[in-house]
Amino acid sequence: MVDLREFVYVNARGRRRFAVPQATVTAMLGQPHLTLQRGDLEAALYQAVHDQAEIRFGTQIQTITQHATGVRATLTDATMVEADLLVGADGLHSGVRALAFGPRQRFWVALDNILVAAFRPERSPDSVAEHTAAMLTAPGRTAVVANLGAGRSAALLTYRSTDPAGDLADGPHPALTRAYRESGWLLPELLDQLGQAESV
Repeated sequence: MVDLREFVYVNARGRRRFAVPQATVTAMLGQPHLTLQRGDLEAALYQAVHDQAEIRFGTQIQTITQHATGVRATLTDATMVEADLLVGADGLHSGVRALAFGPRQRFWVALDNILVAAFRPERSPDSVAEHTAAMLTAPGRTAVVANLGAGRSAALLTYRSTDPAGDLADGPHPALTRAYRESGWLLPELLDQLGQAESV
């Protein structure tokens, strides 16, 4: 569970500008609320059902055929699955949604060339207190580092790109280094850890 008790806004030197205290954070989120990291949720779900359900990794749905009593899905490993219900929980660029309803452009709204990167740094930064999220904002760029406690942290980098397709093709390390190389604060340390991140 993610237990953030304060949001701190910093400048490029890492100095505290102002903070949003826990009472305000709680009021904004409402009660009850629960925030989980996706990897933690995936691990918990896997542990709960792996003995009772067939789970396949590295396989995607290739075709979907709906019929009177259910749905048939052909997978990329050439197997076929019959089910009463198909749930597409495969993210923003959902392949399941595209197969069922058509191209994604019919269902999404572009955010004016905004790209987002999220990853878990190998080390929690010393300058961000436990259970605190620190944020640096600059024109066209935002960086958030959350110290989740117990040696865990998360980073979220959001920026406006002049060439989103090129940045996505280059990959996270070159694109984020270009976007954040002069941002100061913890960015050099975060960029150094990108290569060791399990996923970005």
